[in-house]
Amino acid sequence: MDYQGIMTRLRPGSRYLLKDGGGEAYEDILQWLDDKTTQPTQQECDAEWAKMVDERLASKAESDNITAEVDYAKSIIDKLDTAISIWDSRTVEQKQSIIINNFKDILRILKFIIKKL
Repeated sequence: MDYQGIMTRLRPGSRYLLKDGGGEAYEDILQWLDDKTTQPTQQECDAEWAKMVDERLASKAESDNITAEVDYAKSIIDKLDTAISIWDSRTVEQKQSIIINNFKDILRILKFIIKKL
């Protein structure tokens, strides 16, 4: 566990002594120096650590989701770029087909962009 991070969240600004090189175990907190606050209990620290882990996992999941959406958008843009590069040689029916077939993908990309604004 990251007890320095936990303490920063539970008791911002509170002073305490950690064992040299410590901060991974509750026992590494050698002395609580802040008279205005109490040292968090092991249970409080465990609960806060669980919240921190959940937040990190949620952040990673959101990041992974964004990466997947961006990769998807890039693939659609590449596909459309190819279609546009030979646009003049296409018939009207082929152009309409390209637009219709890619409309959902274009909307998905736009929704993603708008959601992130």
